[in-house]
Amino acid sequence: MAEELREGELAYPVEWSRSGDCFALKVTGDSMVNAGILEGDHVIVRPQETARNGQIVAATFEGETTLKRFVKDKSRILLAAENPHYEAIQVKTESIVIHGVVVGLIRTYQSLPTVERE
Repeated sequence: MAEELREGELAYPVEWSRSGDCFALKVTGDSMVNAGILEGDHVIVRPQETARNGQIVAATFEGETTLKRFVKDKSRILLAAENPHYEAIQVKTESIVIHGVVVGLIRTYQSLPTVERE
């Protein structure tokens, strides 16, 4: 689940966006760990209303916004997690809003506290 929270600005490579308009989402949870997306990361999302099979999208359905892999076949759309502990979510075409496609990731490493030696 995600909610809009304006925290500032992030710089990202211009190549990640065709038009220069992207937004960042701070990741919570562990549903995308096998895609290399970890809690606390910031994903850069290029706004668009459609996605191709296999792309990672920011999407809203049933009032909740999530980050999942988009999988579409002839009869259904699945939002698939990249963690075997979570099942894919089947959604109806008319009940999903795709906000954009993930084009990059920014991770900040937290340094460990300094230990003083005696």
